[in-house]
Amino acid sequence: MRGVLAIDSIVAQAPPLGSNPATNSQTAGTIPELAIISIVLLLIATFVALVTQRLRIPYVTGLVLAGLPITEVLSRRIGLDPSLVLNLFLPILIFEAAINTDISRLRSTFKPIALLAGPGSIFSSAIIAVLVKFGLGLDWIPALLIGVILANTDTVSMIAVFKEIRVPSRLSTIVEGETLFNDAAALISFNLVLVIYATGSLTAIQGVKELLVVALGGAVVGGVLGYLSVPIFVRLNDPLSSLLLTVALALGTFQIGQFLGVSGAVAVVITGLVFGNLGLPRSSSASDRITLLSFWEYAGFGVNTFIFLLIGIEINPLTLWRILPSILFVILAYQLGRILSVYLLLAGLRWFDRPIPLRWQHILVLGNIKGSLSMALAVAIPLTLPGRDNIIALVFGAVLFSLVGQGLSLPWMVSCYAFKLGIRDRREARPTRVLLIFDTQFKCRTA
Repeated sequence: MRGVLAIDSIVAQAPPLGSNPATNSQTAGTIPELAIISIVLLLIATFVALVTQRLRIPYVTGLVLAGLPITEVLSRRIGLDPSLVLNLFLPILIFEAAINTDISRLRSTFKPIALLAGPGSIFSSAIIAVLVKFGLGLDWIPALLIGVILANTDTVSMIAVFKEIRVPSRLSTIVEGETLFNDAAALISFNLVLVIYATGSLTAIQGVKELLVVALGGAVVGGVLGYLSVPIFVRLNDPLSSLLLTVALALGTFQIGQFLGVSGAVAVVITGLVFGNLGLPRSSSASDRITLLSFWEYAGFGVNTFIFLLIGIEINPLTLWRILPSILFVILAYQLGRILSVYLLLAGLRWFDRPIPLRWQHILVLGNIKGSLSMALAVAIPLTLPGRDNIIALVFGAVLFSLVGQGLSLPWMVSCYAFKLGIRDRREARPTRVLLIFDTQFKCRTA
């Protein structure tokens, strides 16, 4: 497709996070230097894991906070390359989530998931863009980019809370499913805005056509590659060889989708769903399946560790302090976009599916946390776009607030009001350590 700009070509124009394009090749460092830096980051992450476990705060929030004090030390030596995030990290995260998703559960909640990840994402993006356009006086293209970037949600922290607190299966599936498809929707919308920027204009019909072709094309590519991988996987009796196959499948599917001009993210989602629901159950050994799933769990954990730690390192608090009023306005805009998209769209769900209880909708709003993809998309904006640095600073500030402010308060809010919001059954609930801590420190009563 000529009208679709591949993500690869877009991010090729952007330098790594926090780096100077003119000196990027000089700051990349030698291999031994990068190895030493990687070891340092792993040791920091290990220390953060110990501290967050003891303090009972989200791991990803701890990583971001740990990265802030060492900004000046490491930000000039390493960079969170958006091309690396989009072409390596993102496919790993999507594939890991997809192979662990039960299609039968996803099918029962597909309508609310599709509503939130599709029209909900577009509606939220439009609200944010309009508010930012007229509130901060930005042009439409920068405003639309901020809207698309901050309409994306990262529910890593929410899923971590769900591991501590027993919630209804349908609510958990909706949260996980929205994340699975929301990343793909964000990439498609981001790409479409850049098409408008590159071509100068795009009619509504052309826009819808582009979206359908990119999304449906990605689904077809992912489905074909997923089905082709199943018979190969069944014939592999070696779990290590199976691991190699899945890694090649996850990364290769994304690249093939991008090469064909369709959504690589959608392709990876569908490939992971097909492989996880048709390939894994046909494995002859339960231990092989456990080995495969454990590997991908570790891969997802490792990728998230590096991404969020590097986010903290790349953020310069002093720079964000200078534009604090604008950042606060952007935060208000993306929160309002989420509130309206959740409550208004899910209010009409009762006409074609089981309604989502209002107390569940509160949880979906509380979990409106931004993450690594928002950062990567911000720095993937072409260097030629006027106001690019301003967009990046606004997004960085919003993500920092989201990860720290919302990330720290989310477990407390969900834990304190678990019974009140009706997301946990009193008869089935077992007191958890997090509830006991909050009860003694914040006087939050659960009974």
